Amino acid sequence: MPRDHYCGHAAIHDVKFSNNGHYIAVASADKHIYLFEYAENDYHQLAASRLENGVPIALNFDEKSEKLVICTN
Repeated sequence: MPRDHYCGHAAIHDVKFSNNGHYIAVASADKHIYLFEYAENDYHQLAASRLENGVPIALNFDEKSEKLVICTN
C-alpha cells in the first residue's frame, strides 16, 4: 500500500511527529515542507518551505527535535 494520501490539492508523502511531540512536519507533493507546532491544545502552522530541487518524499526529526532531515526524489 502506498504511503501517499490526498489532503486538499496535493498528495502527502510523509508526516512525522517530533520526539518531544511539540511539532509535526509534513512532506507534500506540492514541493513544500509544512511545519506545525502544538500550542493551546491545537497544532498551528509555523512555516511552509518550498524546495527548489526535487519533491520531498520522506522526512525525520533529529533526537533533540531541533533539525529536520528531508529526503527528495
